Amino acid sequence: MILIKIKANAKINLTLDILGKRPDGYHLVDMIMQSVSLCDNIELSKLSENDIVVISSDNSLGGEQDICYKAAKLFFEKSDLNNGVKININKNIPLAAGLGGGSADAAAVLLALNKMFLNPLNSTDLYDIALNLGADVPFFLIGGTVYATGIGEQLKKLKDMPECYVLIVKNGNKKSTAQMYKQLDSAESYGNFNTNRAKEAINNGDLNSICLNIGNAFTSLWDINDIKSVMISNGALAVSLSGSGPSVFGIYDNYNNALLALNTFLNNNIQAFLTTPAKDAIVFE
Repeated sequence: MILIKIKANAKINLTLDILGKRPDGYHLVDMIMQSVSLCDNIELSKLSENDIVVISSDNSLGGEQDICYKAAKLFFEKSDLNNGVKININKNIPLAAGLGGGSADAAAVLLALNKMFLNPLNSTDLYDIALNLGADVPFFLIGGTVYATGIGEQLKKLKDMPECYVLIVKNGNKKSTAQMYKQLDSAESYGNFNTNRAKEAINNGDLNSICLNIGNAFTSLWDINDIKSVMISNGALAVSLSGSGPSVFGIYDNYNNALLALNTFLNNNIQAFLTTPAKDAIVFE
């Protein structure tokens, strides 16, 4: 039995701006995505029969409706392989949180299967499958610090994020991403941030300048003031939303400050994670 173990890292959006809407309804974005060390743990084992089995630690996931099942099915179809795989997923990334947990898992399955079966697909093949699964799945094939345009599928690798600590808090639930975009269409302003300046600051390795230009168009749809107040009072350099929410993150240059803020949330029974920027989205163990 061939067994592959992988860590599938979550992501945050350092910036997320909306530039317009295509005739097909997809929104055009201008954003910077960043992998972080909060991860799901995935194990894949080869099955002799032509079968796909997906088991998740979260009972609401797994089975044929799971995005990882769909990823494996598309992989076998594209590669013309008559094999099977068992996929075990230990979920740590919160669901529907704007952190890309499902997309990260799907990308991890694609890369792991390609390794397991000795690279039958090239990077273009994998990208095409990833995009078929979702607009942000291609990001997780690259990971790290990435500038994204189009509907999120046009990707350019940036320099690594400077060393820092990222505190992530999930407090509340959101509507579907499609509904969130619909709400945003009627918003008058997306806030004060600048993706181009953030890119320059990243390439200069300037954490303070990065933090001055962090922002997210979806922030206008959420009340994050209480979370932001706790983070800022504990030394956060910037606070923003990830994806379309509800996760809020704060960036710190001091571990003890970040830890104090983390404990404040945990002591109030609020889900929180202290992470660091990651250079890769998918890590083979």
